[in-house]
Formats: sequence, C-alpha cells, structure tokens
Amino acid sequence: MKPLVFYFNFSIEETETEKTLGFIVENPKLFYISLGYSNYKQTMGCFYEDVAEELESEYGVHDWSSAPSKEVDAIGYTTYEVLEEYIPDLMSAWRQKFLDAGCNVTEIINIPLSISVKQDKDIYDYIKSIK
Repeated sequence: MKPLVFYFNFSIEETETEKTLGFIVENPKLFYISLGYSNYKQTMGCFYEDVAEELESEYGVHDWSSAPSKEVDAIGYTTYEVLEEYIPDLMSAWRQKFLDAGCNVTEIINIPLSISVKQDKDIYDYIKSIK
C-alpha cells in the first residue's frame, strides 16, 4: 500500500500570503477501513460526503488540489476562505480524523513555499525528510 500525505495550501487574503501545512499518514488502510472501504481509490469516491463536508461547513471551502502520483497517495486542498486564526484548528481536526481511525500520523509540518504544492511526492518527501 502506498503512503498517504495530507496537505492544505492556505491563501491568506488579509496579508496576501500563502501557507502550506501537511502531515503523513503512515498506515492509511486503517482510515479507509474505518469508512467502510479497502483502498484509496474507493475511499476518494465518497470522501467529500463521508469526511470533508463536515469540516468544510465549519471552516470554509476546501478546493481539491491533489494529483496523486505512482509513489504516494495524497489528499490535498487549497482555500482562500479559511481565516488565518482557524488554520491550526482545522489542521488539528483533519489530523484527528486519521488518529481516530487508529492511524500513525506525523506532526503537522509547515511546508516551505519553495516546495511545489503541485507535486504530492515533493510534499511527502519534504515531510519524510524532517520527521
């Protein structure tokens, strides 16, 4: 099973800056099983209704921005609607979803702007290199 990286790119309108945060889910199969699926592809088919909708309605729009590679699966979002002061709470809530399923999850890592948010594998490699 491929590893899973979760990341979120925030465009902060008040300061006209960007921030990307992410973490690695080391045993994602437990998450998929907790939702009644067996793999990434099946889970992503109903992911919005099963997981994302709740957090999106609480914090603001989540626009899908992931392009999984052959090496890693990814759940990546971008938004301009989440207020900066709520970013830590939103990321912690996402992380908790995986922990509640019994997954091993790294700490939330700040991804430098020099790492491309268009390449899921680059984000995964960066987090893996510093964890």
